[in-house]
Amino acid sequence: MKRALVAILSLALIICLAIPALAAEDVVIYDFSDAKDAEDTLGYNEGLTNPVYGGFSQPVVTVEDGHVKMQFTGNAQTNAAVGGYFYADERAWVSELVEQAPNYKYMRLYVENQTPSPFYMALIFAEATEWGSVDMSQAVLINTKGEKVETVVEATMNKYDNAYLQIPAGFAGNIYMLTDVSTFGLGENPIAWGKQALTSWAKVTQMEWDLRNVGDVTEGNDYMIWDDLALVNEIPATTEPGTDDKPATDDPNQGGDISMLLYAAAAVSGLGALAIRRKK
Repeated sequence: MKRALVAILSLALIICLAIPALAAEDVVIYDFSDAKDAEDTLGYNEGLTNPVYGGFSQPVVTVEDGHVKMQFTGNAQTNAAVGGYFYADERAWVSELVEQAPNYKYMRLYVENQTPSPFYMALIFAEATEWGSVDMSQAVLINTKGEKVETVVEATMNKYDNAYLQIPAGFAGNIYMLTDVSTFGLGENPIAWGKQALTSWAKVTQMEWDLRNVGDVTEGNDYMIWDDLALVNEIPATTEPGTDDKPATDDPNQGGDISMLLYAAAAVSGLGALAIRRKK
């Protein structure tokens, strides 16, 4: 009896300790801390400044405290479109993202909107003929308080499909987006450009970011921050805004459930030892 109990408890502990190893580890692909991000204004599309295409204002990008800060320089009219491209042959992290993304369920990007108004953000992955925008209707926003923020999408903005996610004014936190390319959108404009739906991450040679309707800005309240772009398999539990509840720890990478299992196993072990002592 004693040997059987010890064997059962040992197996329970082994299983508990093995669970974290079985869970895929989050991987940070890029932390937006390279000087190149400031030098080329985060891959800014300079064609946007051409009056033919709207004469939009070019932002100023700096790398501060291990993240990138984009300061908007125009007004509601000239900040209406801001965007750029990251090419795999110029930024090694894009190639790493392309290689590893199929092994994970979500992309996670830290974003802050430190402007007076909400604006919209799209992420697009493409190559010469294939094109796909992340389905932002399935995105999840979690602020730094652990609160889930409502997902608001402009379904047909720029004649794309569910591409533009609203980033609320003052938002600071992570955005979780599906990596499954079968969920990526196309839209009327890309089709008119001769694009077909993206079929595989292996085809991707560039990542495009596009902001719309940034709006008027004021001094000190005129910037966006990007930090860690990561790949993950879990979205952490959240609380409802305005409540005192603390997020649960169902995320296997946080280890909350594992600690509970270990505690339970230890408790059972203690009870078993007590029973053995009493039997003696």
